[in-house]
Amino acid sequence: FKNLPSWKVYPRLKNVITRFSLVLLTVGVALGVPNFGLFLNFIGAFACTILAFILPPVFCLKYLDNLSLTEVKIMKGVIIFGVVAGMVSVIVTLKEMVVAFSE
Repeated sequence: FKNLPSWKVYPRLKNVITRFSLVLLTVGVALGVPNFGLFLNFIGAFACTILAFILPPVFCLKYLDNLSLTEVKIMKGVIIFGVVAGMVSVIVTLKEMVVAFSE
């Protein structure tokens, strides 16, 4: 082990090894999970609707004090739309997963 490069000589080597390991882990999961696309659809349906439609207006309502009544109604409408759209997309994805795994 004396001839191996140290972290001091190659400071970015640790980052490269970490990124390479994460890519290998992702490839392993993608190959190991059947119907990986449906799994990604489920994660996207759940996480993206929360991140795009629910959390931003919730933070606006929580941390901004000078919102007008119209802005508050719009924010609440976006939250309701996000919840409904998220539920629909999760249900559709779950139905597709049930059909795919029952075959």
